[in-house]
Amino acid sequence: MQRLLLAIVALTIPVAASAHVGVRPRESKLGAEERYTVRVPTEGAVTTTSVMLEIPDGVTVLEVIPTDGATFETQKKGDRIVAISWKKDIKPKEAGEFLFRARNPESGTEILWRAHQYFADGTMTAWTEPAGGRRPGPVTKLVMNPSTATSQGTGAMAASAVEFQNLQFSHSDTKGTGVRHRTSKEVLYRNDARLNKSVEEAAAQRGEE
Repeated sequence: MQRLLLAIVALTIPVAASAHVGVRPRESKLGAEERYTVRVPTEGAVTTTSVMLEIPDGVTVLEVIPTDGATFETQKKGDRIVAISWKKDIKPKEAGEFLFRARNPESGTEILWRAHQYFADGTMTAWTEPAGGRRPGPVTKLVMNPSTATSQGTGAMAASAVEFQNLQFSHSDTKGTGVRHRTSKEVLYRNDARLNKSVEEAAAQRGEE
């Protein structure tokens, strides 16, 4: 009998652990506008009546999207939304979903959400602990936005090209005067090794002339 009870407990623990409030998607891009879905399941025997989601620093809420059968309220600090509360009865073994749009932070590796689930009997469950805790808060992983990475790479290449052109002008202006000005290679083309090589080859060729 004892073994049977232990087996039942072992089977039910993973279900309970996976029944927390979640925010989707679990991965998004730095600085991007994202449509988020807050999923609220009721796994116990008492109906969920509302949920409150804290908005972490760096996240800017752009819109709370209306949900059928639910009402919402926002809390602000100045002009910034710092929390959203949705009210809707979610019966046991059912789940509710609530939507909002937000702009992600420009830096960081993840968004750590904090959610508070309220029940008809007046109790509340706080989903605010770190990953691995008994009641972990939702987490959204942040990855580099490809458009940002491309623009950064393009900017570095453009800067190197301008420096290369300036070096050419430096040599052109002194040609035929008998005066040669050395340009320090220590401050040129640090972002592009291939351009460094091209400059050195060009300088060597002019020296031979």
